Amino acid sequence: MLWMEPSAACNLDCPDCPTASGRGGGVMRIAYFVHVIKQLPWLRFLNLWHRGDPLVAPDFTAMVAEATRRKIWTQTHTNGILLSKSGLAENIVKSGLNRISIGIDGADEETYSRIRKGGSLTDVEKGVRALVEARKSLGSRKPKVIVECLISRQSKSQFKAIYDLTLSLGVDEVKFKTYRVSHPENLEESLTHLPDDPRLWRYKLVNDHLEMNRTRSNCRRLAHSAVVAWNGDVLPCCFSTNDFHSMGNAFKQPWREIWKGKTIREFQHVVNHGGRDKIPMCRNCTEGLRNLYLPRKSVY
Repeated sequence: MLWMEPSAACNLDCPDCPTASGRGGGVMRIAYFVHVIKQLPWLRFLNLWHRGDPLVAPDFTAMVAEATRRKIWTQTHTNGILLSKSGLAENIVKSGLNRISIGIDGADEETYSRIRKGGSLTDVEKGVRALVEARKSLGSRKPKVIVECLISRQSKSQFKAIYDLTLSLGVDEVKFKTYRVSHPENLEESLTHLPDDPRLWRYKLVNDHLEMNRTRSNCRRLAHSAVVAWNGDVLPCCFSTNDFHSMGNAFKQPWREIWKGKTIREFQHVVNHGGRDKIPMCRNCTEGLRNLYLPRKSVY
């Protein structure tokens, strides 16, 4: 499984998002995308997003179409703001994208804009409708459209309203995802974002800080996946939101040289031999998490 980052830039400024806090970046072009995946004839599962919003990238649908041509299953995640852009929804359906998830965290403009800062719920609704209508008009069952709602400090009535609203737009599924805080070691700040009920957290309270509520300490993800950033840097996983742990550059080096190289092997050894909790990105990673998504009946 591979992650490729069409865009490291985003059009929103959401709290607790590494991109919104100043990371940002550029976009990947189709030529570089092809350069990487043609070295991976075994690739069958591709995530097309990482730090930014993938729809910001001008070549996004071209990337999906190229992956589809190579019989690679594709999915992406977006805030949905740009879906109503002229022709984009139709091009996404034509590209063969298999699944798209859209973050919608409020059923009214006030709640939505507090969590998705700089966004408009009205714009997202237009975008979702455009995608569902394009799928219908083109006679396609793809992409599967999923709405993801973050379980933060909203009222339970908001969660029900989000569920009802998004289903009325014609989406296929609504999922409720536990909230990620930027600094779990800062309990006071974290509690301003998390719901009152600890059963809705992905964390457990340990003394005066939060820790991920995991079922295991080792990381299986490192053995079978990696991220290619917009600029070619190969990052160990999707929680690597900076370039501190770059394993090499896929635009400049052969993929096999990176994947079989000393740097990535040493990193995997450190993580899986007692060093996971010493690496900031690994401490806040969901690998092995008990409750990334929660059933609707437990949320409201």
